[in-house]
Amino acid sequence: MADQAAKIVSSAQQGSADYQRDDVALRSALIALGLLNDKDFARAQQVQSESGDESLVLLLVRLGMVSERAMAQTQATMAGMPLLKLDDYPQQAPLSSLPLRFLKDQCLLPLAVSDSHFACAVADLSNDFTRRALAMACHGELELRVGVPSEIQAAIERLYANDASSDGAGTRGGEDFSAV
Repeated sequence: MADQAAKIVSSAQQGSADYQRDDVALRSALIALGLLNDKDFARAQQVQSESGDESLVLLLVRLGMVSERAMAQTQATMAGMPLLKLDDYPQQAPLSSLPLRFLKDQCLLPLAVSDSHFACAVADLSNDFTRRALAMACHGELELRVGVPSEIQAAIERLYANDASSDGAGTRGGEDFSAV
């Protein structure tokens, strides 16, 4: 079954750099993996059309139709990358100018930051706003990696516990790095 799902996912993403926004590819992958049926997917799309801007990825998880780990694994498979493991998260917060509130609200976490490269864990590859904001914030190559939302949030809490009372500026260890 996994081979069949991989073939469907592969064919769904061929010819489209925007696979993550393609509801048809997501639907095909979820159905091929046995995580969802057509009727439930259509119901989720109906809820999405009535509720506004929430992505289908997050909506399916929020409604309990797909577990967050299964959705993260599906996104990673669609993107042709491995799902982040717990030991892939940094032990110390990388220096970043991203506000803590933004990290929490968008469920993302910087993994590695340098002058030419910015690697970031994200829970939802289909979130255009997050991708555009990260592209503007980094001054080099942007690498997005898929993580499980609860694991990303736990890492944020662990790494930025001292910053919880900050004003939301990009900080680490109580120092203000928002100008970086």
